[in-house]
Amino acid sequence: MISPEREKGLQSLTEKEREVLRLLGELGVNKLVAAKMGLSAKSVEHQLKSIRAKLEVGTSVEAVSLYSAWRAGPDVETTAETEAVRRRVSPWVWAIGSLVVVTLALAGWKFWAAAPVNHEPKLPSLDEFNEKQLDGNWTAKYGQGSVSLTDHPGYLRYSLGGKTDPGDAKAFKLFRTFTGRRWTLEFQVEYHLPRGTGRQLYFRVWFGDAMAANTPSVVWYRCRDDGAVLPDEVGIDMMEGKFETKSPDKQFSKDGGIIRIVRQGNIVKVEGSEDGQPFRVLAVHPFVSRLPGRQTIQISGGSFGSAGGHADYDFIRHTSATNLLP
Repeated sequence: MISPEREKGLQSLTEKEREVLRLLGELGVNKLVAAKMGLSAKSVEHQLKSIRAKLEVGTSVEAVSLYSAWRAGPDVETTAETEAVRRRVSPWVWAIGSLVVVTLALAGWKFWAAAPVNHEPKLPSLDEFNEKQLDGNWTAKYGQGSVSLTDHPGYLRYSLGGKTDPGDAKAFKLFRTFTGRRWTLEFQVEYHLPRGTGRQLYFRVWFGDAMAANTPSVVWYRCRDDGAVLPDEVGIDMMEGKFETKSPDKQFSKDGGIIRIVRQGNIVKVEGSEDGQPFRVLAVHPFVSRLPGRQTIQISGGSFGSAGGHADYDFIRHTSATNLLP
């Protein structure tokens, strides 16, 4: 039940405040809400501050939950008639019901106790890189290049090092492992690549051991090479064993956007959107080998020549996926 005080607060919300809450419940990120409504991020945060004060809640998550419950309608209360029916039910029926519940609970406890405990790492639902340090679940392999959370506050910046070839073999790499066979992984990235030789920025998901040879993977990449060895493009690489399926995208912005990687079993789909508006499918790949349930994110880059250029990651969001195909 919603208290009269909060009912009053909910009714006092403006149309714009209600739209902010509705979109925040759908999109989950303030910046995406701002883009959808044509507002600045600061304006959305100002709206949320007003909403939290009206609803007397401490977080925006609580505000969204309260508003969603209010929109769904009031809870069904027990009426005098239903209470009378309940009182007429024979006591032995309640006793049998209680016995069944206890029996099922004991059976469930035995199953739970015998089942192995899963200590696999779980990816947070959202990482917006608002702190000054990465949490302990990120690991690094040091090399040419660097990462920073302070060069551009609110973003994870990956800066390219020089002479990392072949590819990113000698580059600084950032890793994070998570589990699951059905999920959606979204990230927003901005690229800043000046003129140079053989420069590449990668966001890769390894399906299995990131350090082992021929591990399947999907890669979103940005390449720039004024020496014409590599094309100036963005695109997707699907790697399986020694086989590579490259899907460059000539229409997608080379300055970045929001990329969505969806896994359902052995099928991986990549979608993209430049402004958070409707996504379009960029690639779909059915892997032949059975993909394991443990995968690792790798953020890295490479350069044939000198250092220069960076990628700014605004957020990484992980959610469950129920259906890959539209």
